[in-house]
Amino acid sequence: MDFAEQIEHNMYAWMVGQQMFCPYGGQVLDVRTAVVVEEADGIKTLGIFSPQTWAEVKGIVLGKIPDARVVIDGRVNATVVDGEPQYHKPYCPAIKGRDTEEIPYAQAMRDEFTPCERCNT
Repeated sequence: MDFAEQIEHNMYAWMVGQQMFCPYGGQVLDVRTAVVVEEADGIKTLGIFSPQTWAEVKGIVLGKIPDARVVIDGRVNATVVDGEPQYHKPYCPAIKGRDTEEIPYAQAMRDEFTPCERCNT
């Protein structure tokens, strides 16, 4: 990770650690749930969303700003079950006792997994 990436990473980790709220959906954001959208050049942050809200507004945002990019803290993992389209927090009762896999949260977003409504609200 180069210096600029380290600064960006630390900035987002700090911002999300401040218990921010998604201004659109009202959800509390943390490093596991924040979706940060910025201009392609990385200079201006366009919005911070919960995954639920991002799923609703993604088409609108990318339609108006097609070169926007999603920046997500890739250190955090999402827990998934093979063949199912949702990601979970490791303690979610919906996956208790099931064969699960940890994948980077950024990958879960790229692969268009959706948040489990039980553990990601």
